Amino acid sequence: EGSINLKGAILDDLILLNYKESLKKTSKNISLFAPDGTSNPYYVEIGWKQLSNSDKINLPNLDTKWKATSNELTPDSPVSLIWTNEKNIVFKIHFSVDSDYMFNITQEIENNSESFIEVFPYRLIKRINLPETINFFILHEGLISLSNDELLEKKYNDLSDDCSPNNSVKKEFCDQKATGGWLGFTDKYWMSSLIPNNQESVTINYRHNNNGRDSYRVGYVGKIFNIKPNTSLEYTGNLFAGAKVLKLLSKYEKQYNITRFEDAIDWGWFSFLTKPIFIAINWFNGLVGNFGIAIVAFTVLMRLILFPLAHTSFKSMAKMKKLQPEMQRLKETYPDDRQKMQQELMALYKKEGANPVAGCLPIVVQIPIFFSLYKVLFVTIEMYHAPFYGWIHDLSAP
Repeated sequence: EGSINLKGAILDDLILLNYKESLKKTSKNISLFAPDGTSNPYYVEIGWKQLSNSDKINLPNLDTKWKATSNELTPDSPVSLIWTNEKNIVFKIHFSVDSDYMFNITQEIENNSESFIEVFPYRLIKRINLPETINFFILHEGLISLSNDELLEKKYNDLSDDCSPNNSVKKEFCDQKATGGWLGFTDKYWMSSLIPNNQESVTINYRHNNNGRDSYRVGYVGKIFNIKPNTSLEYTGNLFAGAKVLKLLSKYEKQYNITRFEDAIDWGWFSFLTKPIFIAINWFNGLVGNFGIAIVAFTVLMRLILFPLAHTSFKSMAKMKKLQPEMQRLKETYPDDRQKMQQELMALYKKEGANPVAGCLPIVVQIPIFFSLYKVLFVTIEMYHAPFYGWIHDLSAP
């Protein structure tokens, strides 16, 4: 649930009713967006701009007071905000939302004047003050975007270091041109993301400012439109604001043709492992109805698959243990001739068919798999506040 501020047409209040901050009965629901004036403002702005050399017309701004066609926005009842300037140019913003986390937002201009209008649309997400982060090396929190088929992840201090007006030269990633894609801010489990029309060419920009408080911004502008008298224009796009549930991201990826939207979840460098691991655990959960049992079942399956490697390792370590007395004897026989001792040691390995590296190699192969398992358990929301048995009420907690 939430609200749209009619002053400025800002979406600045959004609460996720299916998620709470903790398991306590008095715990509050997760608050995603928050208005200016709170401790951590976080909101979406939508509007129009003109080029400096254009004939000036009165455009809606952050002080504009809009009128709404309805008091309630639901999946069954969209809402339009309307404002008309002194030249009878009508500006509209149409909001609709599905039953989960996807908004469709259409900006419309009805040019009822005698003037030619030259404008371009903009949309941005702003976070004021540095949000509280977990700041753990295996988790990304901050700017996330997908443009030109490149996934970009930047922390908040990267924005302040590279995309600040104090910098004489901004980094290349701060300004980009793209067609389609998505861009926003991600927390561990939650994300807000602007999704331009996938046929539209847009200019993306990321910024940091500090006018007494840190302000982080991701946004894009569309192309310049020339609207003739007595004609109208519509500009569409989407906004995702909610929990990063894989099945929902997958659904939206297909439904809206959003490139790699599933990668909003931080799969990491080993995505070729983390994704299949999550899918397997989720499948086990569908069978047994408990994520704890699903994790145990997956671990047993992994142990069975990796048993040949583990068996080889154990055999090699057993041989090396058996050779320990003989190795000690060689050290005592050649205490001052290291080269001779090494030659005799190699001959001993060859005779007994032992390989000291063979005991370590299977362990090295398994490390990425179990690191990926830990990563999956840490970053995916599906286990958030999921119970196990007995005293374990939350599998996502330490």
